[in-house]
Amino acid sequence: MKLFDEMLTRMHQEKYITFMDKLVAEKVPIACFIPERTAENMKFYRELFNQGFNLTELIIPPVNVSKLSDSPKIFKCILVKDKLAASFLRIPELKDIPVIILSKNTKKTRLIYDTYMKHLSDLAEVYSQLGDELSRKTFLGFLLAKVTRNLNYAVFADTSQYICEGFLPVAGSVVIDGGACEGSTAAKFIDMGCKVYAFEMDRENFKLAEKVAREKNFIVENLGLGSYNHKILYTHNVGHIGITRASEFGKETADIITLDEYVSNHKISKIDFIKLDTEGAELDILKGAKDVISYQKPVLAVSVYHKTEHIWEIAKYLKFIRPEHKFAVRHYLVSAEDVPFVFNESLKKYLSFIPDSKLVSFGECILFAK
Repeated sequence: MKLFDEMLTRMHQEKYITFMDKLVAEKVPIACFIPERTAENMKFYRELFNQGFNLTELIIPPVNVSKLSDSPKIFKCILVKDKLAASFLRIPELKDIPVIILSKNTKKTRLIYDTYMKHLSDLAEVYSQLGDELSRKTFLGFLLAKVTRNLNYAVFADTSQYICEGFLPVAGSVVIDGGACEGSTAAKFIDMGCKVYAFEMDRENFKLAEKVAREKNFIVENLGLGSYNHKILYTHNVGHIGITRASEFGKETADIITLDEYVSNHKISKIDFIKLDTEGAELDILKGAKDVISYQKPVLAVSVYHKTEHIWEIAKYLKFIRPEHKFAVRHYLVSAEDVPFVFNESLKKYLSFIPDSKLVSFGECILFAK
């Protein structure tokens, strides 16, 4: 638990608001990174000056790596406007320099920190149950990155999403894909030789997934999964189809069914793997899949980043259902392979500068269980 204790020290010393105040008070030499010299980006640069930051360098792609490698003589920290811009900075030369993605909502960063502090025993319990060193480093890096907004604390996996050695479906496995969106993940499982039952409650997304299902030969249902059977309201997000969520103000209606009932109704004798990425509904879905998880013992890959408390609540619930569960954690970059709808026309002009054409994210954290 030594690394866990060291993480807590960093949390206290480098939590976002404290760290930013220190940069201004101590006039720490800072670089500002912007992806291109637009009027909006230059306005952002001037605003940092007005806030009292000691800006000694403006960095614009293509990045001069040799110059950045000598950066300790020029600046001690890099401030970045957003996660898209931060994606340019995944280079080894910056591993010892804080790369801070500025927050649009400081209240949220404070709330995340306070919530973690109230649940240290829960976090420590999950940490102690992780079965490999990479999982433990990833778990601590995820927590630190969320609290400090320092990109360099995140430990990203070198695989595509939902791929974790020892927690993979094999050819012939029956897979549940909860939150199928446009069908790209289900297609990936089909390519691995699996049989897939996919669920997408958003009607417009379902139409996209249905086309992929016909091409790839998997089953997709225009249903959401949950802890009981009911109807919900939601709003389809035209600009980002991957963030459909239930909303009392929604204008669209979706049917929700428990996975236990679906499996029973369709007489599915074996479920081998369950993937869930459902914009915060993951724990509710697991509660409606208690029998499947208890008796069929599938491998699970569950998103734990949509709600702050899910990083410990989901692990605790899975342990409650099956005390023998073993866990792993991976944090993924955002790639066109995993979420093609993110990589629209507006991104193409940037891609030549971004390593591997992958975007950074403080989310995309997956808990694996078996």
